[in-house]
Amino acid sequence: MRRIFSLHVLFLILISELSLFSQDNTRDWRTTVYALQQSFRDISARVLPVVVEINVVETAEQDLPSFSPWEFFFGNPQSPPSLLQPQKREYTKTGLGSGVIIDQRGHRVYVITNYHVAGKADEITISLHDGRQYTAELAGSDPQRDLALISFYSEETLPLAVLGDSDTIRTGDWVLAIGNPYGFESTVTQGIISATGRVGWDDRANEYLQTDASINSGNSGGALVNIRGEVIGINTWIASGTGGSVGLGFAIPSNRVRENLEDLIREGRVEYGWLGVNMSTATDTFMEQMGLEEWEGAFVFNIYSSSPARDGGLLPGDLIIALDGQSVENSRELAELISRKKPGDRIRLTFVRGDRELTKTIELSSKDRAERSSSAISLWPGFTVAEVTDEMRERLELPRYSANLIIGNVLENSIAQEAGLHKGDIIKSMNKTVPRDIRDFYRILGESGGEIQMKVERRGYEFEYRLEIQ
Repeated sequence: MRRIFSLHVLFLILISELSLFSQDNTRDWRTTVYALQQSFRDISARVLPVVVEINVVETAEQDLPSFSPWEFFFGNPQSPPSLLQPQKREYTKTGLGSGVIIDQRGHRVYVITNYHVAGKADEITISLHDGRQYTAELAGSDPQRDLALISFYSEETLPLAVLGDSDTIRTGDWVLAIGNPYGFESTVTQGIISATGRVGWDDRANEYLQTDASINSGNSGGALVNIRGEVIGINTWIASGTGGSVGLGFAIPSNRVRENLEDLIREGRVEYGWLGVNMSTATDTFMEQMGLEEWEGAFVFNIYSSSPARDGGLLPGDLIIALDGQSVENSRELAELISRKKPGDRIRLTFVRGDRELTKTIELSSKDRAERSSSAISLWPGFTVAEVTDEMRERLELPRYSANLIIGNVLENSIAQEAGLHKGDIIKSMNKTVPRDIRDFYRILGESGGEIQMKVERRGYEFEYRLEIQ
């Protein structure tokens, strides 16, 4: 009986302890949640005053029908309509976006936003969080990064955003997105960093932070903020099949903004370093054909005739595997690294040529100046090749040993295009040598000294061309 009583007392004590433990856990959990909620409140209160609404008016052009209505109703139905010069009509359109107050020098206040928000605007109006409005103007633009800097005059000292270090951001970090979606000013949404280093849909060498915080039309140019209230990204675009948020938002990392901010303020533009290569991430099959299947990098298909790449000794067929000792996995990564350099910067490129690993130091030039002064014909050699397969031979009725390579593509504004080469031409010889395969093609090209006598077959006829790099 005494034993049963003792067990009963022990059971009551255990239940009591578990109840107290549960209450303590509940209190701890609630304390944590309340602390997190308070941090969101504090961050919002601190950052909302530095995020502005941007309203723009822009002049755009619209194509008008290129036929005459008189000819449509009264012309001869048996004769084709005449071709009229296409007409354009100008019209104005309005736009909405967000921006972040990033600097103030004297009475001049600077706001960073997206180029697609304000880069082509004729009229810009800024609305602060407290309702004050200012007329602003475009102070600088960076189309490559999709960034624009606008400025306005204020006699008061305004709060400024604090830029965080976007390189320290990791997947899973909590973030807030602050902006003006659909004109609902000062909207705050919450989420996490879904991924870092995302590449966009366009051909710009940009990387983005991906977030599931709700971002919609009007959020562009607004702030992506970390748990410390630092701006670690400028919200830029969304991936959506409906046009609304589906949890796939993308922001330009703050470190990319910081790198070019002074150039935008002082010069109104950003000059990027330029290497002067036409490169891509080659397919696995192509890498095997080149004997490079064990390597990763950016494959150089063409070089510009007047470029740092040519002056520095790069050749078509080189596989760039590192920049300044940092490994490069693909062409996007290399383009992003080069875009962080300035004209005049010297870079150390490591690349594979044939069976050798080489390193060269090259001084970058200005991409803008190169584009303004480039000749119409500049890409060398200006075409890509593919190995002739048995299926191609059968379809084109080619003898078994007649040729090994076919021209896959001829690039615009290239030496090959000017010479007259066509896509689908069968390469018979290069400088009196028959290339055995793609690897042999780039070997002959590299040893040519910039001059090639080519013999090709097109629809049963042979043609000869001379290509020379200027």
